[in-house]
Amino acid sequence: MLAVDTLRLGGLTALALVVVIAFGASVKHLAEGAIDLWGAVLVMLLAAVPMLQYALPFAGGFGATLAYHRFAGENEATAAMSGGISHRSLLVPAGVVGLGLLVVLIGLSDRAIPAFLRKMEAIVVGDISGVLQRTIERGESIELGPLLIHADRMTIVGPGAAAFDRFHLEGVLALATGDGAEGRQGYIVADRVNVWLFDDEGPDGPITTAQLEFRDVAGNWPGRSIENQGFFTERIPLPRTFREDPKYMSFSELRRLSDEPRLMPAIEQQRRALAHVLAQHALIEGVRARLRAEGSCAFTRPGGERVVVRASGLERIGADWRLTPPIEGGPISVVRAQAGLSSFTQTSDDVWLDLEAMQPGGTSPDPAASASLLLRNAITVDDTSPVGSRTRPEVAVASLSIAGSAADTPGPTPVETLLARARAETSGSGSEMDAEIRAASQKLARRTEKLRREIKSKMNERAAYSAASLLTVLTGAVVAMRRKNAMPLPVYLWSFFPALACVITIGAGQDFAQRYGDPGLALLWGGLLALASYTGTEYVKLRRH
Repeated sequence: MLAVDTLRLGGLTALALVVVIAFGASVKHLAEGAIDLWGAVLVMLLAAVPMLQYALPFAGGFGATLAYHRFAGENEATAAMSGGISHRSLLVPAGVVGLGLLVVLIGLSDRAIPAFLRKMEAIVVGDISGVLQRTIERGESIELGPLLIHADRMTIVGPGAAAFDRFHLEGVLALATGDGAEGRQGYIVADRVNVWLFDDEGPDGPITTAQLEFRDVAGNWPGRSIENQGFFTERIPLPRTFREDPKYMSFSELRRLSDEPRLMPAIEQQRRALAHVLAQHALIEGVRARLRAEGSCAFTRPGGERVVVRASGLERIGADWRLTPPIEGGPISVVRAQAGLSSFTQTSDDVWLDLEAMQPGGTSPDPAASASLLLRNAITVDDTSPVGSRTRPEVAVASLSIAGSAADTPGPTPVETLLARARAETSGSGSEMDAEIRAASQKLARRTEKLRREIKSKMNERAAYSAASLLTVLTGAVVAMRRKNAMPLPVYLWSFFPALACVITIGAGQDFAQRYGDPGLALLWGGLLALASYTGTEYVKLRRH
Protein backbone atom coordinates (compact mmCIF):
# COMPACT_ATOMS: atom_id res chain seq x y z
CA MET A 1 0.00 0.00 0.00
CA LEU A 2 2.85 2.39 0.81
CA ALA A 3 4.46 1.68 -2.56
CA VAL A 4 1.15 2.30 -4.36
CA ASP A 5 0.57 5.58 -2.53
CA THR A 6 4.14 6.68 -3.23
CA LEU A 7 3.78 5.89 -6.94
CA ARG A 8 0.36 7.54 -7.21
CA LEU A 9 1.41 10.77 -5.49
CA GLY A 10 4.79 10.79 -7.21
CA GLY A 11 3.17 10.25 -10.61
CA LEU A 12 0.82 13.19 -10.18
CA THR A 13 3.72 15.37 -9.03
CA ALA A 14 5.89 14.25 -11.95
CA LEU A 15 3.09 15.07 -14.39
CA ALA A 16 2.75 18.61 -13.02
CA LEU A 17 6.51 19.21 -13.00
CA VAL A 18 6.98 17.83 -16.50
CA VAL A 19 4.24 20.05 -17.93
CA VAL A 20 5.77 23.17 -16.41
CA ILE A 21 9.36 22.34 -17.42
CA ALA A 22 8.40 21.19 -20.95
CA PHE A 23 6.41 24.38 -21.48
CA GLY A 24 9.47 26.42 -20.53
CA ALA A 25 11.59 24.43 -22.99
CA SER A 26 9.18 24.97 -25.90
CA VAL A 27 8.26 28.61 -25.29
CA LYS A 28 11.94 29.59 -25.56
CA HIS A 29 12.12 28.35 -29.17
CA LEU A 30 8.73 29.90 -29.93
CA ALA A 31 9.89 33.30 -28.65
CA GLU A 32 13.09 33.09 -30.74
CA GLY A 33 11.06 32.41 -33.90
CA ALA A 34 12.65 29.01 -34.51
CA ILE A 35 9.23 27.26 -34.48
CA ASP A 36 5.57 28.15 -34.89
CA LEU A 37 2.72 27.46 -32.45
CA TRP A 38 2.13 23.90 -33.68
CA GLY A 39 5.85 23.26 -33.50
CA ALA A 40 5.87 24.54 -29.91
CA VAL A 41 3.15 22.02 -28.99
CA LEU A 42 5.14 19.18 -30.58
CA VAL A 43 8.33 20.27 -28.82
CA MET A 44 6.45 20.43 -25.52
CA LEU A 45 5.15 16.88 -25.98
CA LEU A 46 8.57 15.57 -26.95
CA ALA A 47 10.27 17.44 -24.11
CA ALA A 48 8.16 15.59 -21.56
CA VAL A 49 10.40 12.51 -21.65
CA PRO A 50 13.79 14.30 -21.30
CA MET A 51 12.39 16.45 -18.49
CA LEU A 52 11.73 13.30 -16.44
CA GLN A 53 15.43 13.25 -15.64
CA TYR A 54 14.93 16.36 -13.51
CA ALA A 55 11.32 15.77 -12.40
CA LEU A 56 11.49 12.19 -11.14
CA PRO A 57 13.90 12.76 -8.21
CA PHE A 58 11.70 15.52 -6.79
CA ALA A 59 8.43 13.77 -7.63
CA GLY A 60 9.58 10.53 -6.02
CA GLY A 61 10.72 12.37 -2.90
CA PHE A 62 7.45 14.29 -2.68
CA GLY A 63 5.35 11.16 -3.16
CA ALA A 64 7.29 9.24 -0.50
CA THR A 65 7.08 12.14 1.95
CA LEU A 66 3.29 12.44 1.70
CA ALA A 67 2.66 8.68 1.71
CA TYR A 68 4.88 7.98 4.71
CA HIS A 69 3.73 11.08 6.60
CA ARG A 70 0.12 9.90 6.34
CA PHE A 71 1.22 6.39 7.30
CA ALA A 72 3.09 7.64 10.39
CA GLY A 73 0.62 10.40 11.31
CA GLU A 74 -2.28 7.92 11.54
CA ASN A 75 -0.17 5.76 13.87
CA GLU A 76 -0.04 2.91 11.36
CA ALA A 77 3.75 3.00 11.59
CA THR A 78 3.56 2.79 15.41
CA ALA A 79 1.20 -0.14 15.21
CA ALA A 80 3.42 -1.93 12.73
CA MET A 81 6.51 -1.45 14.87
CA SER A 82 4.59 -2.59 17.95
CA GLY A 83 3.84 -5.78 16.04
CA GLY A 84 7.53 -6.44 15.54
CA ILE A 85 8.05 -4.90 12.09
CA SER A 86 11.37 -3.04 12.00
CA HIS A 87 12.04 0.44 10.66
CA ARG A 88 14.09 -1.10 7.89
CA SER A 89 11.17 -3.29 6.80
CA LEU A 90 8.88 -0.28 6.73
CA LEU A 91 11.28 1.45 4.35
CA VAL A 92 11.35 -1.49 1.92
CA PRO A 93 8.41 -0.14 -0.20
CA ALA A 94 10.23 3.19 -0.54
CA GLY A 95 13.41 1.37 -1.50
CA VAL A 96 11.55 -0.69 -4.12
CA VAL A 97 9.98 2.44 -5.62
CA GLY A 98 13.36 4.21 -5.55
CA LEU A 99 15.11 1.28 -7.26
CA GLY A 100 12.37 1.24 -9.87
CA LEU A 101 12.90 4.95 -10.55
CA LEU A 102 16.66 4.38 -10.73
CA VAL A 103 16.26 1.63 -13.35
CA VAL A 104 13.72 3.68 -15.31
CA LEU A 105 15.99 6.73 -15.37
CA ILE A 106 19.00 4.72 -16.46
CA GLY A 107 16.97 3.27 -19.33
CA LEU A 108 15.57 6.66 -20.26
CA SER A 109 19.02 8.28 -20.12
CA ASP A 110 20.53 5.64 -22.36
CA ARG A 111 18.00 5.47 -25.18
CA ALA A 112 14.75 7.35 -24.80
CA ILE A 113 16.01 10.76 -23.70
CA PRO A 114 18.66 11.07 -26.49
CA ALA A 115 16.07 9.88 -29.05
CA PHE A 116 13.45 12.42 -27.95
CA LEU A 117 16.06 15.19 -27.84
CA ARG A 118 16.97 14.34 -31.44
CA LYS A 119 13.33 14.58 -32.47
CA MET A 120 13.02 17.93 -30.69
CA GLU A 121 16.11 19.15 -32.50
CA ALA A 122 14.75 17.94 -35.84
CA ILE A 123 11.62 20.06 -35.32
CA VAL A 124 13.57 23.13 -34.22
CA VAL A 125 16.20 23.01 -37.00
CA GLY A 126 14.36 20.85 -39.55
CA ASP A 127 13.67 23.86 -41.76
CA ILE A 128 17.32 24.78 -42.30
CA SER A 129 16.62 27.58 -44.76
CA GLY A 130 13.95 29.08 -42.50
CA VAL A 131 16.24 28.97 -39.47
CA LEU A 132 19.05 30.63 -41.43
CA GLN A 133 16.72 33.28 -42.78
CA ARG A 134 15.42 34.16 -39.33
CA THR A 135 19.00 34.31 -38.07
CA ILE A 136 19.99 36.77 -40.79
CA GLU A 137 16.86 38.86 -40.25
CA ARG A 138 17.94 39.26 -36.63
CA GLY A 139 21.26 40.68 -37.86
CA GLU A 140 23.26 37.66 -36.74
CA SER A 141 25.90 35.70 -38.67
CA ILE A 142 25.43 32.14 -39.89
CA GLU A 143 28.04 29.42 -39.86
CA LEU A 144 28.36 27.14 -42.88
CA GLY A 145 31.18 24.71 -42.21
CA PRO A 146 34.43 26.68 -42.02
CA LEU A 147 32.74 29.90 -43.20
CA LEU A 148 31.22 32.54 -40.93
CA ILE A 149 28.86 34.60 -43.09
CA HIS A 150 27.11 37.89 -42.48
CA ALA A 151 24.56 38.97 -45.07
CA ASP A 152 22.23 41.91 -45.51
CA ARG A 153 19.40 39.88 -47.05
CA MET A 154 18.44 36.29 -47.75
CA THR A 155 15.88 35.08 -50.27
CA ILE A 156 14.66 31.47 -50.36
CA VAL A 157 14.29 30.19 -53.93
CA GLY A 158 13.08 26.63 -53.29
CA PRO A 159 14.11 23.17 -54.54
CA GLY A 160 15.94 22.75 -57.79
CA ALA A 161 17.81 20.04 -59.67
CA ALA A 162 19.47 17.76 -57.06
CA ALA A 163 19.21 20.36 -54.29
CA PHE A 164 16.33 20.02 -51.83
CA ASP A 165 16.46 23.78 -51.23
CA ARG A 166 18.15 26.88 -52.63
CA PHE A 167 18.58 30.42 -51.43
CA HIS A 168 20.76 33.41 -52.20
CA LEU A 169 22.44 35.96 -49.98
CA GLU A 170 23.12 39.59 -50.81
CA GLY A 171 25.67 41.96 -49.33
CA VAL A 172 27.88 39.19 -47.98
CA LEU A 173 30.98 39.28 -45.79
CA ALA A 174 32.45 35.79 -45.29
CA LEU A 175 35.27 34.91 -42.91
CA ALA A 176 37.36 31.75 -43.15
CA THR A 177 37.44 30.05 -39.76
CA GLY A 178 38.48 26.53 -40.70
CA ASP A 179 42.05 27.07 -41.92
CA GLY A 180 43.52 27.89 -38.54
CA ALA A 181 46.16 25.17 -38.70
CA GLU A 182 48.61 27.55 -40.31
CA GLY A 183 47.34 30.61 -38.52
CA ARG A 184 46.04 32.01 -41.82
CA GLN A 185 42.52 33.31 -42.21
CA GLY A 186 40.85 35.11 -45.06
CA TYR A 187 37.78 37.14 -45.87
CA ILE A 188 35.55 37.62 -48.88
CA VAL A 189 33.21 40.47 -49.74
CA ALA A 190 30.62 39.43 -52.33
CA ASP A 191 27.61 41.13 -53.87
CA ARG A 192 25.77 37.82 -54.08
CA VAL A 193 26.19 34.23 -52.90
CA ASN A 194 24.03 31.40 -54.20
CA VAL A 195 23.61 28.44 -51.85
CA TRP A 196 22.39 24.92 -52.65
CA LEU A 197 21.45 22.41 -49.91
CA PHE A 198 21.82 18.68 -50.63
CA ASP A 199 20.99 15.43 -48.88
CA ASP A 200 24.23 13.46 -49.04
CA GLU A 201 25.59 10.27 -47.55
CA GLY A 202 28.44 10.75 -45.09
CA PRO A 203 30.77 8.15 -43.54
CA ASP A 204 28.44 7.86 -40.53
CA GLY A 205 25.06 8.17 -42.23
CA PRO A 206 22.95 10.81 -44.02
CA ILE A 207 24.22 14.38 -43.82
CA THR A 208 23.21 17.78 -45.16
CA THR A 209 25.75 19.59 -47.31
CA ALA A 210 25.85 23.08 -48.75
CA GLN A 211 27.56 24.33 -51.90
CA LEU A 212 28.17 28.05 -52.32
CA GLU A 213 28.73 30.14 -55.43
CA PHE A 214 30.41 33.49 -54.74
CA ARG A 215 29.84 36.19 -57.38
CA ASP A 216 31.61 39.52 -57.90
CA VAL A 217 33.97 39.02 -55.00
CA ALA A 218 36.93 40.81 -53.47
CA GLY A 219 39.05 40.06 -50.47
CA ASN A 220 41.97 37.99 -49.29
CA TRP A 221 41.71 34.20 -49.34
CA PRO A 222 44.59 31.87 -48.35
CA GLY A 223 46.19 30.28 -51.38
CA ARG A 224 43.87 31.94 -53.91
CA SER A 225 43.65 35.22 -55.78
CA ILE A 226 39.98 36.17 -55.89
CA GLU A 227 39.83 39.79 -57.01
CA ASN A 228 36.84 40.37 -59.33
CA GLN A 229 36.18 36.66 -59.63
CA GLY A 230 33.46 34.21 -58.83
CA PHE A 231 34.03 30.69 -57.62
CA PHE A 232 32.29 27.61 -56.22
CA THR A 233 33.15 25.88 -52.97
CA GLU A 234 33.08 22.15 -52.55
CA ARG A 235 30.10 20.66 -50.77
CA ILE A 236 30.45 21.60 -47.12
CA PRO A 237 28.97 19.25 -44.49
CA LEU A 238 26.65 21.15 -42.17
CA PRO A 239 26.88 20.23 -38.50
CA ARG A 240 23.75 18.92 -36.88
CA THR A 241 23.34 19.90 -33.28
CA PHE A 242 22.47 16.39 -32.09
CA ARG A 243 25.75 15.15 -33.60
CA GLU A 244 27.72 18.00 -32.09
CA ASP A 245 26.54 17.58 -28.49
CA PRO A 246 27.11 14.40 -26.43
CA LYS A 247 23.81 14.91 -24.64
CA TYR A 248 22.08 13.56 -27.76
CA MET A 249 23.96 10.26 -27.61
CA SER A 250 23.41 6.95 -25.85
CA PHE A 251 25.96 5.39 -23.51
CA SER A 252 27.30 3.13 -26.27
CA GLU A 253 27.60 6.08 -28.66
CA LEU A 254 29.42 8.09 -25.99
CA ARG A 255 31.90 5.28 -25.40
CA ARG A 256 32.51 4.95 -29.12
CA LEU A 257 32.96 8.71 -29.45
CA SER A 258 35.49 8.68 -26.62
CA ASP A 259 37.47 6.00 -28.48
CA GLU A 260 37.07 7.71 -31.86
CA PRO A 261 36.86 11.49 -31.32
CA ARG A 262 37.00 12.08 -35.09
CA LEU A 263 33.29 11.12 -35.22
CA MET A 264 32.61 14.60 -33.84
CA PRO A 265 32.60 16.92 -36.90
CA ALA A 266 34.41 19.77 -35.11
CA ILE A 267 37.25 17.46 -34.10
CA GLU A 268 37.31 15.79 -37.51
CA GLN A 269 37.82 19.22 -39.07
CA GLN A 270 40.78 19.89 -36.78
CA ARG A 271 42.11 16.35 -37.28
CA ARG A 272 42.12 16.94 -41.02
CA ALA A 273 43.87 20.28 -40.45
CA LEU A 274 46.67 18.58 -38.52
CA ALA A 275 46.90 15.81 -41.11
CA HIS A 276 47.21 18.50 -43.78
CA VAL A 277 49.99 20.32 -41.92
CA LEU A 278 51.89 17.05 -41.46
CA ALA A 279 51.39 16.30 -45.15
CA GLN A 280 52.77 19.76 -45.98
CA HIS A 281 55.79 19.09 -43.76
CA ALA A 282 56.33 15.75 -45.51
CA LEU A 283 56.07 17.48 -48.89
CA ILE A 284 58.68 20.11 -47.95
CA GLU A 285 61.06 17.48 -46.54
CA GLY A 286 60.50 15.29 -49.60
CA VAL A 287 61.29 18.14 -52.00
CA ARG A 288 64.35 19.14 -49.98
CA ALA A 289 65.68 15.57 -49.81
CA ARG A 290 65.31 15.01 -53.56
CA LEU A 291 66.89 18.32 -54.46
CA ARG A 292 69.89 17.60 -52.21
CA ALA A 293 70.33 14.01 -53.42
CA GLU A 294 69.52 14.34 -57.13
CA GLY A 295 69.52 18.06 -57.88
CA SER A 296 65.96 17.79 -59.14
CA CYS A 297 62.45 16.96 -57.99
CA ALA A 298 59.61 15.65 -60.14
CA PHE A 299 56.01 16.76 -59.55
CA THR A 300 52.72 15.78 -61.11
CA ARG A 301 49.63 17.91 -61.77
CA PRO A 302 45.97 17.00 -62.35
CA GLY A 303 45.58 15.99 -65.98
CA GLY A 304 48.85 14.06 -66.15
CA GLU A 305 51.32 16.94 -66.56
CA ARG A 306 54.80 16.21 -65.22
CA VAL A 307 56.90 19.05 -63.84
CA VAL A 308 60.61 18.57 -63.10
CA VAL A 309 62.40 21.28 -61.09
CA ARG A 310 66.22 21.48 -61.15
CA ALA A 311 67.60 23.27 -58.09
CA SER A 312 69.99 22.59 -55.21
CA GLY A 313 67.76 23.14 -52.19
CA LEU A 314 64.94 24.89 -50.43
CA GLU A 315 65.11 27.65 -47.83
CA ARG A 316 62.41 29.35 -45.82
CA ILE A 317 62.09 33.12 -45.93
CA GLY A 318 59.33 34.36 -43.65
CA ALA A 319 56.25 32.28 -44.40
CA ASP A 320 57.41 31.34 -47.92
CA TRP A 321 59.86 28.88 -49.44
CA ARG A 322 62.50 29.82 -51.99
CA LEU A 323 64.42 27.46 -54.25
CA THR A 324 68.17 27.87 -54.39
CA PRO A 325 70.00 27.71 -57.74
CA PRO A 326 71.71 24.50 -58.91
CA ILE A 327 75.13 23.76 -57.43
CA GLU A 328 76.86 24.34 -60.76
CA GLY A 329 75.27 27.77 -60.94
CA GLY A 330 72.87 29.22 -63.45
CA PRO A 331 69.11 29.71 -63.26
CA ILE A 332 66.57 27.30 -61.87
CA SER A 333 64.87 25.35 -64.62
CA VAL A 334 61.39 23.90 -64.71
CA VAL A 335 60.70 21.27 -67.39
CA ARG A 336 57.01 20.74 -68.08
CA ALA A 337 55.69 17.82 -70.13
CA GLN A 338 52.06 16.98 -70.84
CA ALA A 339 51.26 13.37 -71.77
CA GLY A 340 51.24 13.03 -75.54
CA LEU A 341 52.56 16.54 -76.09
CA SER A 342 56.02 18.04 -76.42
CA SER A 343 57.80 19.44 -73.37
CA PHE A 344 59.04 22.96 -72.78
CA THR A 345 61.39 24.54 -70.27
CA GLN A 346 60.96 27.63 -68.11
CA THR A 347 63.94 29.20 -66.32
CA SER A 348 64.19 31.84 -63.62
CA ASP A 349 66.63 33.08 -61.00
CA ASP A 350 63.76 33.74 -58.55
CA VAL A 351 61.51 30.71 -57.94
CA TRP A 352 59.23 30.25 -54.94
CA LEU A 353 57.36 27.20 -53.68
CA ASP A 354 54.04 28.01 -51.96
CA LEU A 355 52.08 25.50 -49.93
CA GLU A 356 48.44 25.51 -50.96
CA ALA A 357 45.73 25.79 -48.32
CA MET A 358 43.41 22.90 -47.57
CA GLN A 359 40.13 23.43 -49.35
CA PRO A 360 37.02 23.57 -47.11
CA GLY A 361 34.75 20.56 -47.10
CA GLY A 362 37.15 18.07 -48.68
CA THR A 363 36.16 14.42 -48.79
CA SER A 364 39.53 12.60 -48.65
CA PRO A 365 40.21 10.75 -45.36
CA ASP A 366 43.53 12.53 -44.83
CA PRO A 367 43.93 15.55 -47.14
CA ALA A 368 47.09 15.44 -49.24
CA ALA A 369 49.35 18.45 -49.49
CA SER A 370 49.88 20.33 -52.72
CA ALA A 371 52.10 23.22 -53.70
CA SER A 372 52.48 25.79 -56.44
CA LEU A 373 55.55 27.24 -58.12
CA LEU A 374 55.92 30.95 -58.77
CA LEU A 375 58.59 31.92 -61.31
CA ARG A 376 59.44 35.61 -61.57
CA ASN A 377 60.88 37.01 -64.81
CA ALA A 378 60.50 33.54 -66.28
CA ILE A 379 61.95 32.67 -69.68
CA THR A 380 59.99 30.01 -71.57
CA VAL A 381 61.90 27.99 -74.16
CA ASP A 382 59.83 25.84 -76.54
CA ASP A 383 61.71 24.32 -79.46
CA THR A 384 58.46 23.59 -81.29
CA SER A 385 57.26 27.19 -81.14
CA PRO A 386 58.21 29.60 -83.93
CA VAL A 387 58.65 32.33 -81.34
CA GLY A 388 61.52 30.42 -79.69
CA SER A 389 61.67 31.96 -76.24
CA ARG A 390 59.65 34.60 -74.45
CA THR A 391 59.83 36.30 -71.05
CA ARG A 392 56.93 36.77 -68.65
CA PRO A 393 56.93 38.75 -65.36
CA GLU A 394 55.36 35.86 -63.46
CA VAL A 395 54.45 32.25 -64.17
CA ALA A 396 52.43 30.20 -61.68
CA VAL A 397 52.21 26.41 -61.73
CA ALA A 398 49.57 25.23 -59.26
CA SER A 399 48.33 21.92 -57.78
CA LEU A 400 51.69 20.16 -57.62
CA SER A 401 52.24 16.84 -55.85
CA ILE A 402 55.52 14.96 -55.56
CA ALA A 403 55.62 12.28 -58.24
CA GLY A 404 55.18 8.80 -56.80
CA SER A 405 53.60 9.95 -53.52
CA ALA A 406 50.18 8.64 -52.46
CA ALA A 407 47.44 11.22 -52.76
CA ASP A 408 45.32 9.81 -49.96
CA THR A 409 45.70 7.37 -47.12
CA PRO A 410 43.46 4.25 -47.20
CA GLY A 411 41.44 5.59 -44.28
CA PRO A 412 41.40 8.39 -41.72
CA THR A 413 44.37 8.35 -39.38
CA PRO A 414 43.24 8.08 -35.73
CA VAL A 415 43.60 11.19 -33.60
CA GLU A 416 46.10 9.61 -31.21
CA THR A 417 48.28 8.43 -34.10
CA LEU A 418 48.32 11.91 -35.62
CA LEU A 419 49.21 13.51 -32.28
CA ALA A 420 52.04 11.00 -31.74
CA ARG A 421 53.34 11.72 -35.23
CA ALA A 422 53.20 15.46 -34.53
CA ARG A 423 55.17 14.99 -31.29
CA ALA A 424 57.77 12.95 -33.13
CA GLU A 425 58.08 15.55 -35.89
CA THR A 426 58.65 18.40 -33.42
CA SER A 427 60.83 16.65 -30.83
CA GLY A 428 64.20 18.28 -31.43
CA SER A 429 63.94 18.19 -35.21
CA GLY A 430 64.46 21.92 -35.64
CA SER A 431 62.18 21.96 -38.68
CA GLU A 432 60.98 25.30 -39.97
CA MET A 433 57.39 23.99 -39.73
CA ASP A 434 57.60 23.04 -36.06
CA ALA A 435 55.49 26.04 -35.06
CA GLU A 436 52.66 25.14 -37.46
CA ILE A 437 52.67 21.48 -36.45
CA ARG A 438 52.77 22.33 -32.76
CA ALA A 439 49.89 24.82 -33.05
CA ALA A 440 47.66 22.40 -34.97
CA SER A 441 48.45 19.45 -32.69
CA GLN A 442 47.86 21.47 -29.52
CA LYS A 443 44.51 22.68 -30.83
CA LEU A 444 43.47 19.12 -31.70
CA ALA A 445 44.71 17.78 -28.35
CA ARG A 446 42.79 20.46 -26.44
CA ARG A 447 39.57 19.81 -28.32
CA THR A 448 39.92 16.05 -27.91
CA GLU A 449 40.61 16.33 -24.19
CA LYS A 450 37.66 18.71 -23.79
CA LEU A 451 35.37 16.28 -25.62
CA ARG A 452 36.47 13.36 -23.46
CA ARG A 453 35.94 15.40 -20.31
CA GLU A 454 32.46 16.29 -21.53
CA ILE A 455 31.64 12.65 -22.31
CA LYS A 456 32.85 11.51 -18.91
CA SER A 457 30.92 14.25 -17.13
CA LYS A 458 27.70 13.48 -19.06
CA MET A 459 27.87 9.76 -18.28
CA ASN A 460 28.47 10.46 -14.60
CA GLU A 461 25.68 13.04 -14.57
CA ARG A 462 23.16 10.54 -15.92
CA ALA A 463 24.21 7.93 -13.37
CA ALA A 464 24.07 10.52 -10.57
CA TYR A 465 20.54 11.68 -11.45
CA SER A 466 19.41 8.04 -11.47
CA ALA A 467 20.97 7.43 -8.06
CA ALA A 468 19.42 10.66 -6.77
CA SER A 469 15.93 9.35 -7.59
CA LEU A 470 16.54 6.45 -5.18
CA LEU A 471 18.02 8.63 -2.47
CA THR A 472 15.29 11.28 -2.58
CA VAL A 473 12.58 8.64 -2.11
CA LEU A 474 14.38 7.17 0.90
CA THR A 475 15.04 10.65 2.31
CA GLY A 476 11.38 11.62 2.00
CA ALA A 477 10.23 8.41 3.70
CA VAL A 478 12.69 8.68 6.60
CA VAL A 479 12.06 12.39 7.21
CA ALA A 480 8.27 11.92 7.09
CA MET A 481 8.33 9.09 9.64
CA ARG A 482 10.65 10.97 11.97
CA ARG A 483 8.52 14.16 11.86
CA LYS A 484 5.10 12.52 11.90
CA ASN A 485 3.62 15.17 14.23
CA ALA A 486 4.55 18.13 12.00
CA MET A 487 2.51 19.57 9.14
CA PRO A 488 3.09 17.95 5.70
CA LEU A 489 4.60 21.05 4.03
CA PRO A 490 7.34 21.68 6.63
CA VAL A 491 8.08 17.96 6.59
CA TYR A 492 8.50 18.00 2.84
CA LEU A 493 10.80 21.02 3.04
CA TRP A 494 13.09 19.03 5.34
CA SER A 495 13.59 16.57 2.46
CA PHE A 496 13.18 19.00 -0.44
CA PHE A 497 16.05 21.36 0.34
CA PRO A 498 18.66 18.59 0.81
CA ALA A 499 17.39 16.99 -2.41
CA LEU A 500 17.57 20.35 -4.19
CA ALA A 501 21.15 20.85 -2.97
CA CYS A 502 22.00 17.37 -4.27
CA VAL A 503 20.55 18.11 -7.73
CA ILE A 504 22.33 21.47 -7.86
CA THR A 505 25.68 19.86 -7.03
CA ILE A 506 25.10 17.26 -9.75
CA GLY A 507 24.56 19.97 -12.36
CA ALA A 508 27.39 22.15 -11.06
CA GLY A 509 29.71 19.15 -10.76
CA GLN A 510 28.97 18.12 -14.35
CA ASP A 511 29.82 21.59 -15.60
CA PHE A 512 32.96 21.72 -13.45
CA ALA A 513 34.04 18.25 -14.60
CA GLN A 514 33.46 19.24 -18.23
CA ARG A 515 35.73 22.23 -17.78
CA TYR A 516 38.40 20.95 -15.41
CA GLY A 517 38.17 17.17 -15.27
CA ASP A 518 38.04 14.80 -12.31
CA PRO A 519 37.80 17.43 -9.50
CA GLY A 520 34.32 18.20 -10.81
CA LEU A 521 33.32 14.56 -10.34
CA ALA A 522 34.07 14.91 -6.64
CA LEU A 523 31.53 17.75 -6.47
CA LEU A 524 29.06 15.81 -8.63
CA TRP A 525 29.07 12.72 -6.42
CA GLY A 526 29.72 14.72 -3.25
CA GLY A 527 26.15 16.04 -3.28
CA LEU A 528 24.83 12.47 -3.40
CA LEU A 529 27.15 11.45 -0.59
CA ALA A 530 25.95 14.40 1.50
CA LEU A 531 22.29 13.47 0.87
CA ALA A 532 23.01 9.86 1.77
CA SER A 533 24.72 11.01 4.98
CA TYR A 534 21.76 13.24 5.85
CA THR A 535 19.34 10.36 5.23
CA GLY A 536 21.47 8.02 7.34
CA THR A 537 21.56 10.52 10.20
CA GLU A 538 17.78 10.95 10.08
CA TYR A 539 17.35 7.17 10.04
CA VAL A 540 19.55 6.75 13.13
CA LYS A 541 17.49 9.39 14.97
CA LEU A 542 14.29 7.64 13.84
CA ARG A 543 15.41 4.34 15.30
CA ARG A 544 16.27 5.98 18.62
CA HIS A 545 12.72 7.22 18.98
